[in-house]
Amino acid sequence: MSDLDPSPSPAPPDDDAALPVRMLSEFAYCPRLFHLMHVEGRWDDNAYTVEGRAVHRRVDQLDHVLPDPSSDTPPESAAADIDQAPAPPAAGDEPPQISRSVPLSSTALGLCAKLDLVSTADDQAVPVETKRGSVPDNPERSWEPQRVQLMAQGLLLREHGYRCDHGILYFAGSRTRVAVAFTAELEAATRRYLAQARQAATSATLPPPLDDSPRCRGCSLAGLCLPDETLALRAVGPDPACREVRRFYPARDDAQPLYVQQQGAVVGKSGERLVVRCHQQVLAEARLKKTVGIFDRSDVITLVVEPNAWTDYEEKILEEARKREVPPVVVVNKIDLETPSADFLRRVRSRSPRVLLCSSVDFEGRDRAVDQYKKFLIEVCPDDFLKPPPLVGDLLPEAGLAVLIVPIDLQAPKGRLILPQVQTIREALDFDASVMVVKEREYAHALANLKAMPNLVVCDSQVVLKMVADTPEGAPCTTFSILFARNKGDLVELARGAAVIETLKPGDRVLIAEACSHHAIEDDIGRVKIPRWVRQYVGGDLRIDVFSGRDYPENLKDYRLVIHCGGCMLTRREMLARIQKAREEKVPITNYGLSISFSQGVIRRTLSPFPAALDAFQREMGKIRKAGKGRPLPAA
Repeated sequence: MSDLDPSPSPAPPDDDAALPVRMLSEFAYCPRLFHLMHVEGRWDDNAYTVEGRAVHRRVDQLDHVLPDPSSDTPPESAAADIDQAPAPPAAGDEPPQISRSVPLSSTALGLCAKLDLVSTADDQAVPVETKRGSVPDNPERSWEPQRVQLMAQGLLLREHGYRCDHGILYFAGSRTRVAVAFTAELEAATRRYLAQARQAATSATLPPPLDDSPRCRGCSLAGLCLPDETLALRAVGPDPACREVRRFYPARDDAQPLYVQQQGAVVGKSGERLVVRCHQQVLAEARLKKTVGIFDRSDVITLVVEPNAWTDYEEKILEEARKREVPPVVVVNKIDLETPSADFLRRVRSRSPRVLLCSSVDFEGRDRAVDQYKKFLIEVCPDDFLKPPPLVGDLLPEAGLAVLIVPIDLQAPKGRLILPQVQTIREALDFDASVMVVKEREYAHALANLKAMPNLVVCDSQVVLKMVADTPEGAPCTTFSILFARNKGDLVELARGAAVIETLKPGDRVLIAEACSHHAIEDDIGRVKIPRWVRQYVGGDLRIDVFSGRDYPENLKDYRLVIHCGGCMLTRREMLARIQKAREEKVPITNYGLSISFSQGVIRRTLSPFPAALDAFQREMGKIRKAGKGRPLPAA
């Protein structure tokens, strides 16, 4: 709903109730939209409706009462809005009175409305309706639902004793006023829509969708209405072959659709990516082989097949598994319908020694099949799945103390800690250590009250500079992100990558990779803070791309450095696969905590609990300095 009042109106309670003019406009826009909103009570916002509420905010602030059209009393206020009011009066005339957010109703018409703005002079009234966006590029310079809405307001003003022969549409996007004459044809169309809308308000039948209408593109309820999908299904008669119908799902089960709805958008191919652009701006990108990425984050692959059915598809799955050294388990289902032949079983077992025969409807044999499947999983699970690398267990002695510094800021979830903090606390307890959790402002005070120094201090990377400043030299300290760099990935490799920040130059391209797809806030750590700190260190601008969630570039060669998050939402296998991909393409990779520690000049301190990683970092820095590519090493 791109050119309508953006919030739904309440449906009339019965046949005799006044119909809101806003609902009349929505019916003129689309009867199906009218039914979804006012009969079924369904609503959803989009960018247009939110913007529409913003442009109406001023006129909706206060209800005004219109002056009596038969009164000779001069108006008390002659203030006018330059953008929205009609043209100034002739010399010597009283200026028009401007009333905002004017409620009107008429039993005779069966209509009610709250008019954005009404300009009155004597018994002449001109309604002004505010619309988001710019003036439409058509002969009328407006859309029919907008004219119907304005005409209905004129009818209400006439019912209240005013002469009203035209109205004004004010388009906030272009700050333009468009005069709309209240012709006999427009009045007849408005009264016709009114009769139809009152009848539709009591109907339980959902009207059909518009057919290939541009109105659907900006409608906030398009995802509920599904106009194209509904029409396609209705087009299929008794003989589906009678008409070619557009498919709404991919032809292959290893692919997924990409929907492009932006008007003027262009879809092109760049390497192994589809790129959607509009006016030279990249709107979205999608990998052509995105589903293949699932192999990179799988510890075990379970391939379910039917008896005596083995095709190139199954061979392709196992080939992808072999490339990544991911062990497969083959489950032959539906053996109640067909018995697997000896040749089929020999072929399958030659490709995987772990083959399970079962039937999903055999409830008596369920326990046996599940037990066998569990046995296979235990056999093939990687060691770090059964015994994952520690977070802090090997850094704390029995009965030791870990102090965790946890900022409570805009990024902190309400009422709980985030996953890395919770996992660190739990592991410390599992290793019979104690944990003290404080905010950064209370850390120095808490430290002063301890009888002995903590065995480990861990902080959020954003406060690492304060943590290092407040922590005595002998106490080991690091960040949650660095802990997860070791737990989920290869800390030594990531430490080497951090040293490459020393060689970055203005104009270099850097990738920020986030494993989660959280809603970015104003001062987001990955999108705002890290780019700002690294740019400050480099002393110039960098070209920074951000990829979030499971999305990860196919081609890393264009980047001078990858800065990855801690990876708490990834499996260890997936994180290692990302590191390996960077290594193969000879692109250095580091992580959030290491890059922040480096740019803040405290990386040697935060790597002090990990001698091998610290040694790798210092060796890499030595190579950089020897080659004459670096700046002076930041002080600890």
